[in-house]
Amino acid sequence: MAERRVLAVKIDNHCFARPQSGPQTADAVIELPVEGNFTRLIALFHDADSTYVGPIRSGRPADGEILRHLGATFAISGGQPWILDRIINAGVRMLGEGTGMFRTGRYAPHNLYGDTEVLRAEADRRQYPDQPPQQLFTFGEIRDGELADTIQLDWDTNNSVTWTFNGLAYLRSVSQGGGCADQGPHMWADGKGGSGQMAADTLVVLFADKYTAGAPAGGTAVPAMDTIGEGRAVVFAGGTVAEGTWARETITDTFRLTRAGATLEVPPGRLWISIFPNGRDLTWE
Repeated sequence: MAERRVLAVKIDNHCFARPQSGPQTADAVIELPVEGNFTRLIALFHDADSTYVGPIRSGRPADGEILRHLGATFAISGGQPWILDRIINAGVRMLGEGTGMFRTGRYAPHNLYGDTEVLRAEADRRQYPDQPPQQLFTFGEIRDGELADTIQLDWDTNNSVTWTFNGLAYLRSVSQGGGCADQGPHMWADGKGGSGQMAADTLVVLFADKYTAGAPAGGTAVPAMDTIGEGRAVVFAGGTVAEGTWARETITDTFRLTRAGATLEVPPGRLWISIFPNGRDLTWE
């Protein structure tokens, strides 16, 4: 494990933002809902780097609470002042537009990109902490798992994601309707002509309460996820599934996964972590 900080980058997941760049090389990706029927991604770079990552978008209320225990530096395009204050108060250092980021020829706001090595250098210049993170989970193998080759997460009435295990990894497809129609494989592009389908070795689904984070006068309330407390946890790897619970008492704690009173281990590899709303459907076969 690299003896350096985690760099977290907030990535747009609007249909106009696809194909994105960077998640395909990140050590882990965290997905969580935002306004409308959309989600956004947080790509975590620790051992990995990317010279072309984006589109980079703004922060949301739960971001600081999710990232604090990793000691991550957070690259975003900005955000409402009250949301930025909330991230700062959580103890998360941020980098905004103009610090190792650049605009491309795509339509705004889906055109802000970054280079993680340049962003790391800016974090060094600001003397942000550069310590390795706590482990995301306790890593190991799924024991006594059931078969699960196809997984579907219904994030919203008009937004579902399907992961299909091909014997080596899980391949991601999207089905989005409403005013942002997109159907088929979820693709990435590296900015150099390379492309492919988003994939992950291990999927972790953490169910949590979705709520509306109230804004002060002059601000706009937005959806957020409550990641303190406990909830259902589902882990997929190697075409199998294991169910348990997650728990954490404070934002400085890691997510502790258990199953029948014992630690629920998470197989290592490229992780995709879904902070998934309670009440929405997760199915597999």
